[in-house]
Amino acid sequence: MIKVLHILSDSNIGGAGTYVKTLIDNYDRTKFELSVLVPRGSAVIKLLEGLDVNITEAQITPDKSLDLKALPLLRKYIKQSGCDIIHAHGCATARIAAKGVCKSVFTKHTLSEGGSGLRKFTDRIMYRLTGGYAIAVSKAAEQNLKKLGFNKKKIYTVLNGVADMQIPSEEQKSAAKQSFRIDASKYVVGCVARFSPEKDHKTLLLAAQNISEKCDRFAFLLCGDGSTLNEMKTLAKQLGIYSKCVFAGNVYDICRAYHAMDLYCITSLHESFGQSLAEAWSAGLAAVTTDAKGFAEISENNVTSVICKTGDANAVANAVLDLYNNREKAERLAENGRALYKAKYDSKAFSRGIEQVYENICRK
Repeated sequence: MIKVLHILSDSNIGGAGTYVKTLIDNYDRTKFELSVLVPRGSAVIKLLEGLDVNITEAQITPDKSLDLKALPLLRKYIKQSGCDIIHAHGCATARIAAKGVCKSVFTKHTLSEGGSGLRKFTDRIMYRLTGGYAIAVSKAAEQNLKKLGFNKKKIYTVLNGVADMQIPSEEQKSAAKQSFRIDASKYVVGCVARFSPEKDHKTLLLAAQNISEKCDRFAFLLCGDGSTLNEMKTLAKQLGIYSKCVFAGNVYDICRAYHAMDLYCITSLHESFGQSLAEAWSAGLAAVTTDAKGFAEISENNVTSVICKTGDANAVANAVLDLYNNREKAERLAENGRALYKAKYDSKAFSRGIEQVYENICRK
């Protein structure tokens, strides 16, 4: 039995929390024992509610990767857990705390901008200090790790897998819309993403304004929480589209959110993979994305999604309106996306890949 302690620093639900949930839903309990440590009060706790997993709330600073004050506390928890491996998500402190106690691995969920000069030097020192192994969620993430000076011999690339959201019936779709207080007759453009600068909700809202000026049938469902949420609510009011938007916050029944959508749209500036895009595909949705690295890696323009230039709100608006008016094209994209999801991003295949990493690390 291999014991793995997952350590997250997130206060809100993002890719890391969903990643851990998918793994817990699918891992082999005859070979592995997983547990989770999160900051006190983290929304991830509710996300994992009802799953058969031990969760520890620790008094560590949320949303802070390196917190040296938390080092002794994390080291204590790691020792007490008796784990063979700690699996860190956005928590460099945990990787330092594990040194000399157990083996460590972290998942590279997001892309980091490579610096130069002193920044480049400190990045390399940080990776040497934290050590351990890394899991890249895409080729883009793998390349990013190498660029930042991480030992390429210690990188495993395991593509993200997501739960099957299933294609809803018309009755389920109507009920899902109404659960968000959206008229069932509205055409819902949705996005599931943490509210942070790199997700660029501003471009999405500017596109929503453009769309709304041309057609009154649209509603916009924005799921997630984060640092830019209030700023985006204010922007929606300034643009005159606040009444057309539903800012749903953290949605724990995420399947219901996708079922309420008619089209998926995400306008990130950069992505390591695009986990929510794969979820949208699993729900049978056509999608509009940007040309951020992660999206461009897993998707093909006009085959599995319409890809627009980052920051181009007009292009996003035109793409959404085109799919609204051309339902045959939208259906083709949705079918291709669903087929790609089933072929490459199934949650069980993902979990087997992560388990193989754990076994390999334990053998070394």
